[in-house]
Order: sequence, then structure tokens, then C-alpha cells
Amino acid sequence: MLEVPLTNHEGEYSFDVNDARKNSRYITKHYGNLKDNMRSLEPELYAIESRLIILHEQYQLSSREAMKIIQIVINRLLDVKDQTTSDYSDYATEDLLYMADGLEYILNPYKNEEVAKIIQPYVNINDHGNYDYIFKNVFLCLNRILESIQLWDKEFGVDGYFRYIKRFMNTNYIANHNPEMFFNDKTLSK
Repeated sequence: MLEVPLTNHEGEYSFDVNDARKNSRYITKHYGNLKDNMRSLEPELYAIESRLIILHEQYQLSSREAMKIIQIVINRLLDVKDQTTSDYSDYATEDLLYMADGLEYILNPYKNEEVAKIIQPYVNINDHGNYDYIFKNVFLCLNRILESIQLWDKEFGVDGYFRYIKRFMNTNYIANHNPEMFFNDKTLSK
């Protein structure tokens, strides 16, 4: 597996579990939650969950590790807004950081030109004032998946989340096709 180089810069802050909790609370307070409106973002949830299920199948990613990946991606996206950087060396292994890169790739138009091309007809990604408009649904979906992982792991035990979503996903199909992008022509209109 490729290694992600970790560098510490003067002034960079260290990310930990308290930051992850704070970010989830911030998202709920600032953007709300998906409990009543989950169907409207099913394709977007599928894009994220299909990425996670493949990581689980191919690399034996646990539910706890999936939560860490999601929390890292959330924090990286919030770092875009705050124009800060975080050090994850005490929070996650290099392998998990590499997996977080892959998830972030389908979500972040600033890291993926293909994503930028999808949303540019609908929003100016270079206008910092559009940040909330661009990332609201990303945050809602990521936070919802964190809640689902907690729920299904509590219900079915360790990796209960993956056992639950496997019932609804064709992992062979997902593994043999390119990953779905989070954004589509309707995402920003929701």
C-alpha cells in the first residue's frame, strides 16, 4: 500500500477524537441532519458507502477505522474553510490517511478536477462564499454515515455497519466499476 508522507509544520494543530466530536456537533448545528430527508441524498450516500464497503472488503477496514477516515475527511474539508492544516499522525496510521485521500477525492472539487467540472456549471468554486453551498450535502452525508456506523455496530456488534450495508450493495459490481462521484447534476439543487 502507498504511504502518505506526514509532515509537521510550525503552527499546525494535532487532530484527535475531541476534534472529531466537535466537528460532528458543528455540522449538526450549522447544517442540520439527514434523519428525515435521507432519500433525497441516496445517490450521494451510495457514493460514499460504496467506497467504504470496498475498503472493508479489500483491506479488512473495520467500522472504527471507517469512522476515523470519515472524521479525517470532515476535518480536512473544514480546514479548507478555515485555511488551516492538521496533523493526523497521532490519530491514524498512514494506511488510513491514504484511504481518507481516496474518499476525499470523490468529495472535494479542490482536489479533483473531475468533481470540479461536474459542479462548475452550478457554482463558482473559486468564490469562498460558496463553501457552505458546495459542502453542505457532503457534511450531511458524512455525519449521517457516522451515525449509522454507531447505530449498526451497537445493534450487530463489531463491524455491524458493514454487515448491514452489504445486504443492500453489490460489492462485485462496485469493485469492477469506477467509484461513483459524490456530486451529480442534482446534488447542489437539493
